[in-house]
Amino acid sequence: MSFCEKNSVPENVSNLVGVTIEELCHNIAVYASSPSADTVDVCVRILEDEVNIRIRDNGCEFDPTDYIDNSGRKITGLELVRKISSGINYNRILGFNVTNVTVSF
Repeated sequence: MSFCEKNSVPENVSNLVGVTIEELCHNIAVYASSPSADTVDVCVRILEDEVNIRIRDNGCEFDPTDYIDNSGRKITGLELVRKISSGINYNRILGFNVTNVTVSF
């Protein structure tokens, strides 16, 4: 969040970026169980009117854009990320989950 704020991203958007990264990384830590899952790479790019977040991990294949929660909870971390973002996409590339999230301002 401080990276965003230091680079002229509005505070409320910086908070949304922080929440997005926290939720996605939490899911990786909890659900990417695999003996070889040992890498998480986070890249934040600030563009003219949006922040692009790329999170890459070598855990089990998981597409957050295709996930439906049936737990009965009103909102989950991934649902929150969907509501925060103006765009989200996923690819599996060379054994890595690559999730890109855009937060506009």
